[in-house]
Amino acid sequence: MKKHLIEFFYFSRPERRGIVVVLALGALGWLLPDWVSPSRPLAAWTALELQWIKASQDTLGNAPMASRVTVVDTTPNPIKRFRIDPHQVDQDELVRWGVPLRLARTWVNYVAHGGRFFETNDLRKLYGMTDTLFAELAPWIILPDRTRASKKNPGGGQYENASSPIDINQADSATWTTLRGIGPVLARRIVRFRDRLGGFSSIDQVGETYGLPDSVFQAFRSVLVLQTPHWGRIPINSASIEQLAAHPYCNYRQARAIVAYRETHQGLASPEELWRIHGLDSSTVQRLLPYVSLSGPPLPSPD
Repeated sequence: MKKHLIEFFYFSRPERRGIVVVLALGALGWLLPDWVSPSRPLAAWTALELQWIKASQDTLGNAPMASRVTVVDTTPNPIKRFRIDPHQVDQDELVRWGVPLRLARTWVNYVAHGGRFFETNDLRKLYGMTDTLFAELAPWIILPDRTRASKKNPGGGQYENASSPIDINQADSATWTTLRGIGPVLARRIVRFRDRLGGFSSIDQVGETYGLPDSVFQAFRSVLVLQTPHWGRIPINSASIEQLAAHPYCNYRQARAIVAYRETHQGLASPEELWRIHGLDSSTVQRLLPYVSLSGPPLPSPD
C-alpha cells in the first residue's frame, strides 16, 4: 500500500519544475494588483496630488521619460451648437454639433442620395435618431423656403415650386433641385447624363438617370416638358470606335461592330442600316437612331 502511494505522488524532475513555475505565476498574479496603482481620471485627483505631481515634474527637468508622470485630461470637449440647414452640413460639423458619428454618416449619405427634409420632424426618420437627441437638435434646424416649397399640395398632387414647366434640355442643376427627391448629387447626374447623350430626345430618358428611383421620377414627370430639341448627333460614317463607345447607348463591343460593318460596306447609306448590324439588338438601335447621322462635324475626342 505504501509503495502504491509513493508511486502515485511521485513527480519527475520536469514535472516538479512545472509545478514550481505555475505556483510562482499564481503568486505573481495575486500580488501584482497591489504593486501597480490603477489609473484614475483627472477628475479623481485631489488638488494636493495634482500640485505634488506638477512640482515633481518641475524637479525632474530632463529626467528620462519613463520616470515622469503624465496627466491626461479626459474631460470631453463641450458641444458647440449652431443653427444649420440640414441639407448643407458635413459629417465633421454634425459631430461637433453633438451627433454620434454613425448617425452623422447616415445623415450625410441620406442627403447625398437625394433625401430631403421638408419639416423638422423629418429628422426622426434617420436611423439612429433618438427622441432625446431630436429634442436637443430641433431648435437649431433651419429649413429654407425653397425646401418647404417643394412639398406636395394636399389637394392638387403637384409641387408648389413647379407652377411653370421645366424644359428638360435647358434646366440646370439648381432647377432640378427644386423638385422633391432631387438633391445636388442627383441633379448633377441628370445634367451630366443629358450632356453625354447630346440632349434628351424624350421625357422618359430622364428616368434612366443612374440612382433616380422610378417612384421619384413619376412623382414629378408631369411638370417636365421637351421644348428644346436635342443637339448631339454622331456621324456614324466617320466617328471612331472610341467616339461611338463614349455615347451612353453604345458600348465598346457594339461600337466595333458598327465600324466593322461600315468598313465592309463602304459606309452606311442611311441610319436605318443599323438594324442590319449583328451585335446591335433592337432596343439599342431604337435608342441610338435619334442620335446618329450619316455625316457631320467631327466629334471631340472622348475624355
